[in-house]
Formats: sequence, C-alpha cells, structure tokens
Amino acid sequence: PVTRLQTVRLLMQGMLKNLKNETRIEEFIMTHMEVNSRRNDIHAVVDGEIIKCTLPMVFRIERDALRVMTPVPQEKAA
Repeated sequence: PVTRLQTVRLLMQGMLKNLKNETRIEEFIMTHMEVNSRRNDIHAVVDGEIIKCTLPMVFRIERDALRVMTPVPQEKAA
C-alpha cells in the first residue's frame, strides 16, 4: 500500500524512467492475467476515457499481433 503522495512520486519516477531501484514496484512476466473482484463491474481508464467494465477482465498477450514498420536508418553524415 502507498499513500497518495507516494503514488504521485511513483508516477513522476515512471515518467522520468527512473523506477529501476524502486522497491514498491514488482516486475513479472505473464502470458495472460485475470482481474476479479467481489463487484460485478468496475470503472477503468482506457486511452484517457473512463469506461465501465464487467468482471472478470481477461488480458492475453498475442504473440506477433502487431507488425511495426520503420524506415531504414540512414547513415549519419560524417
């Protein structure tokens, strides 16, 4: 559990990409996750919009689901 002030501090550290040594952050790898609660639905923020979500919410990692095309890097001028 963290206080509101600690939450703001963590958010600021996240924006500055400075969470490497933060003991309150736990990192884990997963292929899927299920969010459950005693409630039937919860409010969640998606792309800055608050939406009502029914539970359980299931998240899955889809391997190779997004193809990203980038330009060929140009050699730097000497």
